Amino acid sequence: MLHKKDKLDYIALNIRHLVELEGMGRDAFGELFGLNRGSVGCYINGKSRPKIETLRKICRRYNLTLDNLVNSNLRYEEVKAGTSQEREKELLSR
Repeated sequence: MLHKKDKLDYIALNIRHLVELEGMGRDAFGELFGLNRGSVGCYINGKSRPKIETLRKICRRYNLTLDNLVNSNLRYEEVKAGTSQEREKELLSR
């Protein structure tokens, strides 16, 4: 059985991945969600956790479920920025 301290912190890993995926710094990433650079840094370093509303905003932007963002490593999944409507239009145009 895993103890809480032993569980891999997917939130931190995934936020780091999304910052890298966007090719932007922590400042620019934070602006997308109303966060400052320090908050983004704390999330990436696992020193604090985002509020649920922040997690929801991130999920909407990247068309993710909360479950995926919190419980899986997004480096192994296809993640694209954009709203659900933009993604739907992209898929329909193929």
